[in-house]
Amino acid sequence: MEDLVVRVPGQCQVEHQLPDEQLDVIDKPLWYLPHHVVFHPRNPAKLRVVVNCPAKFREMSLNDQLMHGPDLTNNLFGVRNRLRQEAIALVSYIEGMFHQVKVDLKDYDALRFLWWQDGDLTQQPVEYRMVVRLFGSTSSPSCASFCLRKTALDNKSDFGHQVSDTVPKNFHVDDCLKTVSSKAVAVQLRIDLCHLLSRGGFRLTKWLCNDKGVLETIPKFERADQCWIWTFQTKIFPKKEHLESSGIWIQICSPSR
Repeated sequence: MEDLVVRVPGQCQVEHQLPDEQLDVIDKPLWYLPHHVVFHPRNPAKLRVVVNCPAKFREMSLNDQLMHGPDLTNNLFGVRNRLRQEAIALVSYIEGMFHQVKVDLKDYDALRFLWWQDGDLTQQPVEYRMVVRLFGSTSSPSCASFCLRKTALDNKSDFGHQVSDTVPKNFHVDDCLKTVSSKAVAVQLRIDLCHLLSRGGFRLTKWLCNDKGVLETIPKFERADQCWIWTFQTKIFPKKEHLESSGIWIQICSPSR
């Protein structure tokens, strides 16, 4: 949570500490969100902050008061099938997709939370407000997907159909799964797609590709961590659980293997 509270201005997900005169509101929705951390047993050093939008108080939760909005999420079956169309596959995801979409100013107070500085529970808690869409919020998927599609639509004339059409056809929420016919097309598509989505504040990262030549054109810090890429043409087989998708097998492994 410290990473959320202490942010560079203009990139913050949390509004700075509320002044006393803004603590009491009578003309806007007001709600306090509980939060906690979780970690994956395979990566205990990485903590994830969970803001509990479904949490109830007096039989009511924040999610109870929100509308779902239209379902703009692509059908996963269709996205996976389109991943089998061409020979070169590109996979990536949008970093913190929901946190790139701001909440309307009048709704900030519905996203308040309490924070104890330095983790000292003997001190008085400080009140903050989230200013972005939250994972677990009923309305977040629809709002974030709308902004993603709007970014592609607004910039369609600058990038052409293949790039802009990738968003409504080859994304499942924040995951991009796209195939193209050649290495040259794959390299250019990745560059253009990154530029397109950056105009909406979205960053594509953790790239994977079943072609070694294409993968080597991607900066290492933008590739998925600790991955082996295996295709049907190689003689190296994955040793443990793997993900099969259109001839691409992705083995997550330690650097020592």
